[in-house]
Amino acid sequence: MSRADELLDALEAFDITAAYGVPDSLLAALTHALHNRPGHMVAPNEGAAIGLAVGHYLSTARPAMVYMQNSGLGNAVNPLVSLARVYEVPMLLVIGWRGEVMAGVQMPDEPQHQQMGQITLRLLELLEIPYVEMDRTSDVQAVVAAVVPEAHPTALVVRKGALGAATRAPDNRGLMSREEAIAAVLSVCGQMPVVATTGNTSREVSLLRDQRGEHNADFLNVGGMGHALAVAVGIADSGRQVVCLDGDGAALMHLGTLALAASRPGLIHVVLNNGAHDSVGAQPTAAPETRFAEVARALGYDTVTTVTDVPGIAHAVRTARGSIMVEVLCGCGVRPDLGRPTQTPRQTRAAFMAKLTAPAAP
Repeated sequence: MSRADELLDALEAFDITAAYGVPDSLLAALTHALHNRPGHMVAPNEGAAIGLAVGHYLSTARPAMVYMQNSGLGNAVNPLVSLARVYEVPMLLVIGWRGEVMAGVQMPDEPQHQQMGQITLRLLELLEIPYVEMDRTSDVQAVVAAVVPEAHPTALVVRKGALGAATRAPDNRGLMSREEAIAAVLSVCGQMPVVATTGNTSREVSLLRDQRGEHNADFLNVGGMGHALAVAVGIADSGRQVVCLDGDGAALMHLGTLALAASRPGLIHVVLNNGAHDSVGAQPTAAPETRFAEVARALGYDTVTTVTDVPGIAHAVRTARGSIMVEVLCGCGVRPDLGRPTQTPRQTRAAFMAKLTAPAAP
């Protein structure tokens, strides 16, 4: 039995069978184990997952499990404090600890995880949420017994490797890869400023720029999942053209931002839709069958297109006018040697701002 299944069985013994959350790479084994169990729902964002757990408790008088990466704890603070705490709703938070600290030393991780990694335990203490840490040597039964919620939320903070590795293979759905789609967008959009969403999308943009010998002056939204479109809208609001490379899971997180993008001519919103949280284990999104093109039409985007191949991307971008959404149906998976951006966040910001202020190419 896997460590993830052992954890779920231990929780079931305490009548905790419902699970809501946002997938995380450290919790990939857990979310894959949940995939075939009843009572599991992937949430669009962590705040929504808290709301689902509250609703579950009100209707069943049983606590639910809510899983998330520690960066998502920021999204969950308001409903935890102003809803779950106020109504004394118990739930168990299972939190993947990126940027974890061991014996006072922070383990190496990406820049967007450094500060949250340092403050995760302090934040839980500030929120008066009792917690237990779990590593690969922890006794699962003892850990669960120590953290079962009674009248308020409690937390299980999961270190890297504590639940083992996921084994589920991604599905390319017989479609072009996300990398192929990104390459096509970069080619047709030329020198336009590009804002790329978090995860593998930003990493593939950086890789493609390096392969082409192009100066990497794109804004890689490495943290703040779901906010790349808002960044792009803020740029478009100053009258500049901008391309937003978005993901389906990221777009679902803050779907309301599409209403702002719809009224911004010059914004090209590309949604790379593979139906999965591909960067953290290819778990299905909250709505894997969502057709973003239909949502965009309803919100008033001027030009909306759904494409499945490279020629379709080129045609959609070249012929579009006004506020634009191009929904690209693509597959999951990445090349095994995909690296990470070598620029620091400060260098990325400086290069992008310089590009925005540079004279347009003739």
